[in-house]
Amino acid sequence: LCPGETAYRPSWARVRIMVGVVVRGRAGMRSASGITALLVLAATALNACCALGAGGDVGGGLSVPGSVAGDGVGHSGPVPIAGLPLSFSHGRRAPGAAGPRRRELTALDSVEHVGVHGGVSPLGYFWAYVEIGTPPQKFSVILDTGSTLTAVPCANCAVCGEHMDPGYDPAASSTAHYIECEDTERCSPKRCKGTHCSYEQGYSEGSRLAGVYLHDQFWIGLNGEPYAVDFKFGCHDLETNLFKTQLADGIMGLAARDNTIVSVLQQAHQLPHFIFTLCLGQTGGQLVVGGVNATLHTGPMVYMPMTSSSVFYKVVFEDIRIDGTAIGAGGMGSTIVDSGTTFTYIPSSAYRKFKTAFEAACAGGACGERKSVYPSEPACFKLGLLEDHPDFSALPTMSLVFSGLEVSISPSRYLYDDTDDPTLWCVGILDNAGSSGSVIGANVMRGYDVAFDRENARIGWAPAICSEYDEPCQDCNVHHAPIVDETPISIIIGASLLVGIVVFGAIALLWVAYKRTRRGGFARLPPMTVEMQDGVSAQQTVEEADEAANTTELPPPSAPPATP
Repeated sequence: LCPGETAYRPSWARVRIMVGVVVRGRAGMRSASGITALLVLAATALNACCALGAGGDVGGGLSVPGSVAGDGVGHSGPVPIAGLPLSFSHGRRAPGAAGPRRRELTALDSVEHVGVHGGVSPLGYFWAYVEIGTPPQKFSVILDTGSTLTAVPCANCAVCGEHMDPGYDPAASSTAHYIECEDTERCSPKRCKGTHCSYEQGYSEGSRLAGVYLHDQFWIGLNGEPYAVDFKFGCHDLETNLFKTQLADGIMGLAARDNTIVSVLQQAHQLPHFIFTLCLGQTGGQLVVGGVNATLHTGPMVYMPMTSSSVFYKVVFEDIRIDGTAIGAGGMGSTIVDSGTTFTYIPSSAYRKFKTAFEAACAGGACGERKSVYPSEPACFKLGLLEDHPDFSALPTMSLVFSGLEVSISPSRYLYDDTDDPTLWCVGILDNAGSSGSVIGANVMRGYDVAFDRENARIGWAPAICSEYDEPCQDCNVHHAPIVDETPISIIIGASLLVGIVVFGAIALLWVAYKRTRRGGFARLPPMTVEMQDGVSAQQTVEEADEAANTTELPPPSAPPATP
């Protein structure tokens, strides 16, 4: 009963007429009004069940993108579905199914291409240049999709570390303005240091920043004035832990909130699309704001939905496969994609299963000589060299299974070298102890151009060569995960009962209406029909009386006088 490409949307008038034909006559049309709603409900329930099975729209309220956006190629025929319906994340339409196409994002549309520097090892982060002020002052900032604060050290900071560039000097910029506590629009939540609006930000690894807010002209990259925007940022006079010892000057939060630089550029109408991409290589990469640079890609961009409109880029992370076999994690909890976190963290219950499966794949020295370096890692290995590069061929394959999407992670991405020995590599999938959620960190984003598409509430992955130092990743690929019907049994039973009750009720009403018409007599017809028939009879009596009066015989006319 389920349609092939589009969900059936019942027409009230059409169903009513059809019921009237089945039941026949005036009585049928009257009875049809009583059961039309039930039939429409039945058709709607059927539509919902079909949508559950096919992963399509329910009632036409939500749509599935019909193109692989971001590959820079105009598609004229059917294309693979690159997104999932936001309502039911467990299913998807078949490739080529009818649906609205979204405008494709291409490199030509993008506003800014910015070089990315750094890496997972030895720095532990990726950074890019920004410029602030008039004339511009240059700063290096960590690219962090897991936070909202953008901040750099102040020039007069007494407890800041030694970084790549001098601190920000408001006095040297003609466009700098402190945000005052009385500014209720910009200073929210209200926190003050003297008369200036202030902030204090802590991070999960223990670092802390504190300072005051200003707004000034701000550029991403080093391209100068054309793309400047007045932007609120922090100037801190306190750094602790890693923020004090890192080489990068500050941090640039790229999370999904209105006060981040991408949002402000969108609000200023400087972006053709509300999107940015991070293409991270083994060393360096590229940040694109406003579009997608498909020239970096070695495969198509495939999308998965974000699960909510919160500050973080949340996705449904279901499992991990090692050598093609799922570890049976049973879900990874609330999961965010966070470029500011070096490694990938999963809940303790899932981590124990991951560690067991990984060690089983490497049993008997199959992955190389095992070394105990860190107690929190499942394993570290002494690898051989192949043409002066580590030989990863003995390591198991791995993939991250998201809702409807599976991303392959090569050993060179899920492993990291953290010592002076270039042959010693450790697994960068770690225990998120004390938390029921997961973090997709920068280590597994390497080798992919990851699109944060806020315009369409989705995240895309495309295998890519992100840096001039990178070689093509043979094991990096992304594809739709096998369709598994994860519809809760309660929904299936409930929908089945609803359809059964509605259909049974409709049949019962049809049978009652049919029996009424078969018994005959106006007395058994609905009241409206009886009244109508009584009116016809009365009118007929009047017309017969008028006709009788008009046909009363008249005396014959007198004979004309005789003519002579």
